[in-house]
Amino acid sequence: MKVKFVIRALATRKQSIWIVGDCPQLGNWKFSNRIPLHSDGSGDGIWWCLVSSETGKTVHYRYLMCEELDGDKSVSVLRAWESGIEPRVFHPPDGPGILEVTQDDGTLNFDVAVSQVCVENATIDKGHLTGQTVVRLCFHNGLSYPIKLWAMGDEEMQQMSVKVMANYISAKDQVLPPPTVVVKVLSRSDCKFVDKQPPNGLSLGCREDEMLFFETETFHSDRLMFKILLFSTEKSNSNGPLGFSWLVPEQMKGSSGVVTVPLLGSSSAEPIGSMSVDFLKIMSFHHTNLDLSQPNRRYWNRHQKPLDIGHRGMGMSLSLDKFNKISTIPENTIHSLVSAGEHGADYIEFDVQLSCDKSLVVFHDLMVTFRLMGVRSTLGFDVYKY
Repeated sequence: MKVKFVIRALATRKQSIWIVGDCPQLGNWKFSNRIPLHSDGSGDGIWWCLVSSETGKTVHYRYLMCEELDGDKSVSVLRAWESGIEPRVFHPPDGPGILEVTQDDGTLNFDVAVSQVCVENATIDKGHLTGQTVVRLCFHNGLSYPIKLWAMGDEEMQQMSVKVMANYISAKDQVLPPPTVVVKVLSRSDCKFVDKQPPNGLSLGCREDEMLFFETETFHSDRLMFKILLFSTEKSNSNGPLGFSWLVPEQMKGSSGVVTVPLLGSSSAEPIGSMSVDFLKIMSFHHTNLDLSQPNRRYWNRHQKPLDIGHRGMGMSLSLDKFNKISTIPENTIHSLVSAGEHGADYIEFDVQLSCDKSLVVFHDLMVTFRLMGVRSTLGFDVYKY
């Protein structure tokens, strides 16, 4: 028999709706074997496909949304999918003919898939990487301000903004359109998405706990480069940016790191300073058993309370990074472990190292790099204070 799957879903011009399930006709849960749904282009959001089905056999399936990448209509990536712990179920009746399966749970909006949220009867989640690479740039005021302008004082440099544009190194055999750059402003209390970068960029004079993320996805990371424009938020920007920098693939070695690039003046193209940029490359994981039969392993039981676990007791205390140093009590100490319990921790995590003389030491790093302030004897063993 034939089964016609019909669903109402929101999708942009570059997006499309697909279906995958536990039978050969629906791809056996494999993303590479997914079945496309068709739209008549009327704007009513109706998508459908017609597939064969074995009579009397229960079919489990999920809908997913894919999107074109790098301007290639033949290549699409998984942008969002129905990741509920239980997939949709269809019980085909006996007998020939065409049976229409229409979903009655309203319009499926895949665009809300920033995190796991519930839409009507479906749980929508972001799609995992299916071959593309995510490249992320980060600006923050961690150990030092990321901009150095040789002719300006510290106060003037604090009034800067940046705008990041991505493009590809030209190749004779292939011309690619510029990839889209997604912007996020992350702080300890919130994560904001910026729909469109302002003409004069986003301010770098942010709080110490704020970070600016510029992120793009590509199948051609070996040709991806960034142009970073620098503006002054105090002066008029009618004449354009103060300067600019280029970040090319050869500078982003490895999967992560910090790159310091020269800042060139917009009018003179001469060096006027430098800029430090954190980068991170996230590559897709290829595995023969990776399919869409089960959701991500971070599914939470709605009736189970999350547990509070004290990291090294009350938290890290020895890090030089302002974003990681969260405890004033020395980490991995009895004081820290007891304080974590007193503050309501359900469990406490601490680190144990084995010394050269095969003694167990509650300490995180392999090397002791801090200064010992004193030593005293108690209960038959030495206690070091730092």
